[in-house]
Amino acid sequence: MIHYSLVSAINQWARLTPQVTACIDGPVQLTWADFSRCVLAAIELLPTDRHATVGIVAGNNAEHMIMACAVIATGRVLQTFPVDVTDEVLAVLLKRSGVTHVGVDHANRVRSQALSDLDIKVIGFCRTQVKGLGHGKPVVIPDLSPCGAADLSIVFSSGTTGLPKGIVHSANARKVVAEAVAGLELNRQAVNLVSLAMHNNLSMVTWLSALWNGACNVLLATFDPVALGEAALRHQATHLVMSPTHYRQLLGAQVDYQVQFASLRLHICSSSRLYAWEKQAVVQTLPGRFVEIYGVTEGGVGTFLDCSADPQKLHTVGKPLPIYDVRIIDEVGREVAANVVGKIVGRSEFMMSRYASHAPMESWAPPASDDEALRFIVPGDLGYLDPDGYLVVCDRAKDAVLADGEYIFPSQIESFIASTFLPIDVAVKVHANNAGGLGSVVIHLVPPLGAPAPIDGIVAQVDAHFGLGGRVTLNRVDAIPRNGMGKILRHLLTSPAHTITA
Repeated sequence: MIHYSLVSAINQWARLTPQVTACIDGPVQLTWADFSRCVLAAIELLPTDRHATVGIVAGNNAEHMIMACAVIATGRVLQTFPVDVTDEVLAVLLKRSGVTHVGVDHANRVRSQALSDLDIKVIGFCRTQVKGLGHGKPVVIPDLSPCGAADLSIVFSSGTTGLPKGIVHSANARKVVAEAVAGLELNRQAVNLVSLAMHNNLSMVTWLSALWNGACNVLLATFDPVALGEAALRHQATHLVMSPTHYRQLLGAQVDYQVQFASLRLHICSSSRLYAWEKQAVVQTLPGRFVEIYGVTEGGVGTFLDCSADPQKLHTVGKPLPIYDVRIIDEVGREVAANVVGKIVGRSEFMMSRYASHAPMESWAPPASDDEALRFIVPGDLGYLDPDGYLVVCDRAKDAVLADGEYIFPSQIESFIASTFLPIDVAVKVHANNAGGLGSVVIHLVPPLGAPAPIDGIVAQVDAHFGLGGRVTLNRVDAIPRNGMGKILRHLLTSPAHTITA
């Protein structure tokens, strides 16, 4: 059973299982009774003014989770800000959000000094200041949680094409997700290992749903494959969500996968895509059921691929989940046939309410329909549905160039390079010419240490394989710009001052 509100669920778990562990943060373990006390203490620090808006700037720790629950309990909209951005970007996001107060953990108190010019009051919370911990007696948290269609949370997009956008979700939308996650056995017997940044939507979905369903959250301050393996073994983790970058790091680490991850029942890859051969490597290496989920923060599109049970479809991101209606349309809004590339559109009960910045939301409605309830969100990805209904995601529409009736996708070129010249850290940017056709393809590459030999001929092979007519150049860089989830920030790839053409 899923409680109507997050706070009612926490109160219930604290009453029924006060001595059961709710949260583990390093050496500190908080029971459900302790967790309820911490949330109540955090509430007392929040402004009494009901119109005051509170944001959270915190890392992966219990303070983040406690403050988030406190904000929700007081009926406010939860706004968690990314901590993997510069102070300048953070300041812009905070200013645009209109928050009047921001809750910070100890590590981000220094950053809070940069907020002084924004006239934002800083609220510092530390669980060690909470009285009565360890006594086993829960408290009842007053529940003024948003419900129904009311706004419950604002999370930020990944910012791969520009400044991250605040995306608003209702209480109903979050409850739908909690119910869906419960079907993945994230329940009272589960231990959820949180290694993704907690402000990220995917991470928030899992740790909020774990709280909702009575599971234990184990929080890791940063991602480290060795520490991840040790934590999984120590706490007998059953559930784990990681980005493709984290999976790649884990597969390359000195870890005893079969022993340290033996308790895993389910591990999920999301945020961006693993290559098919990488998914196969994960299936062969890590215990437990391996699932890839494709979705967007806006919430209109979601697919599910059981990589362990569906090895013939590893080039796809799976079939749309039952709560999602996913379609492919062309440039004029007509649905296309199977295997035809077009814009991915979708709708669900988990759709965003709006952008917090009041930016317009691109949408699509079936022809001859004026019903707003039937509108689909357009997340900005290109792809196609195969004859079996599996979705293949090709790339971001903004990153692709249509030349002579065929799309040139940066991710396909990156996939070819990764399979041919493994291991190389690479990002590709495709430039259009003034006529809208293909202008150039620039390979931004971090050369392997020691020897240039592995990249000899890379330009010629890419040019020949994709038929690019000599328009490929190579740009050697020190690092590929990525966000905290490992996604390439393609808009930050600058044209090289000097390129190598052979």
